[in-house]
Amino acid sequence: MAIKVDLEKAYDQLEWDFIEDTLHDLRLPTHFVTWIIHHVRSVSTQIIWNGDLTDSFRPFQLALHFVLCMERLSHAIVRLVQHGNWKYIYLSRHGSNLSHLFFVDDLVLFTEATGAQLDVIKDVMINFCACFGIKLLWRKCMFTS
Repeated sequence: MAIKVDLEKAYDQLEWDFIEDTLHDLRLPTHFVTWIIHHVRSVSTQIIWNGDLTDSFRPFQLALHFVLCMERLSHAIVRLVQHGNWKYIYLSRHGSNLSHLFFVDDLVLFTEATGAQLDVIKDVMINFCACFGIKLLWRKCMFTS
């Protein structure tokens, strides 16, 4: 079974604590993580609009933050696969296995077509979105088997 998951398009809604935890989980030095978080949080921008300088504003958080969070989701899925909780699919009879693919703010999840596997996927996505601070758009998800 393949499930195309649609996440709310909201780079600006990423939880800072989650991003900071992800940087620490990458085993970056604490002073480097602090520097990154400070630098990104304090950035403000002005643009020239029709010849006039706009008020300063804070841009949406960078797509890199989203990529870091998707990396966390990937690690969670890999752990579930390693523990036998997530049943991946095989691409051919004796070929490689596949559990997930990510594309910008969409993802495709692959698993056996069973109710138990749907429960595993639902649980990991609910937990991920709760930490992530965004919504999973269930009505836009597509299922195929």
